Amino acid sequence: MRRLLLVPLLLLFSAACATRPGGRADSAASAPVYSPPAQPPIGRIISVDTRNGFAVTALNPDGEKLFRAEHREFHSRRADLTPTARLIGTLHRHGATLGLRILEGLPSPGDEVVPAPPPVVPPPAP
Repeated sequence: MRRLLLVPLLLLFSAACATRPGGRADSAASAPVYSPPAQPPIGRIISVDTRNGFAVTALNPDGEKLFRAEHREFHSRRADLTPTARLIGTLHRHGATLGLRILEGLPSPGDEVVPAPPPVVPPPAP
């Protein structure tokens, strides 16, 4: 019975000896790592009319479930996640395609279209 208790105690003490002296953890290791939330693409740009500032998007099956895409902001990005344009949804929707007005930037055919992230609201001052 004593031997059964001895093994967990030895493991506990050996783990405690592996920590840094003073009980401080490395500041880089203890800092939380934040990453932006993943924005799944709703579709891909299939056509761009730069003269009129209009782009057409082929919607993914998940993107087809969008309810009321008009006046909603979207962003386009390349495959390497480099942003290319800010877009806004229009009423021009036919089946699995959606018309988007280009607000700024220049999207290219093949760019992914993702919903714009919600604005970051700073915490209230104490």
